[in-house]
Amino acid sequence: MKIDYQTLQARRLNEWEREELFLKASPFFHLYTSPVEDVVLIRNDVSRGIAISYMAIAAREAGVKIDAYAIMSNHFHFILQGTRDKILAFYHLFRHLLDVYLARSEKIRVFKNVEPGLTEITSLKQYRDEVAYVLRNPFVVRTDVNILANEMTSAHLYYSPYRSSNGLKAKDLTVQQKRALLKSGFLVIPEEWNIVDHHVDPVSFVDYQMVESLFAHARQFVYSLLKNVEAQIEIAISHGETPVIPDEDLLKKAFLICHNRFRQKGPGALTLLQKKELAAELHKEYYASAAQLARVTGLTAKELEPMFPKAQ
Repeated sequence: MKIDYQTLQARRLNEWEREELFLKASPFFHLYTSPVEDVVLIRNDVSRGIAISYMAIAAREAGVKIDAYAIMSNHFHFILQGTRDKILAFYHLFRHLLDVYLARSEKIRVFKNVEPGLTEITSLKQYRDEVAYVLRNPFVVRTDVNILANEMTSAHLYYSPYRSSNGLKAKDLTVQQKRALLKSGFLVIPEEWNIVDHHVDPVSFVDYQMVESLFAHARQFVYSLLKNVEAQIEIAISHGETPVIPDEDLLKKAFLICHNRFRQKGPGALTLLQKKELAAELHKEYYASAAQLARVTGLTAKELEPMFPKAQ
């Protein structure tokens, strides 16, 4: 299905037009893997670059489009356009290519057994929530990550005047350079693709135009990444993951509970019993750790330990 992006970008779409575009471009899926315990798959920029190049090749071979991705150290997320069969074909090829590389270069032989989860995206709202979830993934677990500019996701591509690549074209590389880039003599890179930082430039294969067309504007896009806490939790649970909520977002929830339940301005005004009730709800609803609860509620580690003996 070909989208006339020039026409779309010539004017701002109405919400009903975005709904129609979503239906026209469907099906969409969120494909993800569960974290591999006790193993780091992506150890450095080299292995991350390999993963980026392999996902580009796998998507092209399978006939699917990548709208967004997150490459974490031990798991992956992709927002994809295509039929279920094609998307599974994409994953199996990506897994095979990366598994061969990891087994040969890193002596890691576990990825070939990792099966994906697959969630069909059936509404425009869900699409926006799923894209935000994927791009927010590294941001919610690390304090040193800029949500809009990091090496783990495609977040830097959207609504950016700086996304044009300054890298080489694949057609300008020698055969030896292509083999060194892909760690293989059998894989083929389309000549028009850009190469940057020793991997295929995401601007060459990520359908960032689709994402921009399905969000109303840059403000809605950024707001979705930074503010959609509830959607993050719901999607994480549906994917079998335990969400990690930043302290700032958890504190906002704590103040809301203090106001609605205890009629107090914040955790500092609560009694010890009320603070423990607050901690119990934050742990249940938002998977807050004991360390987070201490920071947000003001309870001490000694007071929290009997409540959550297994919390870290």
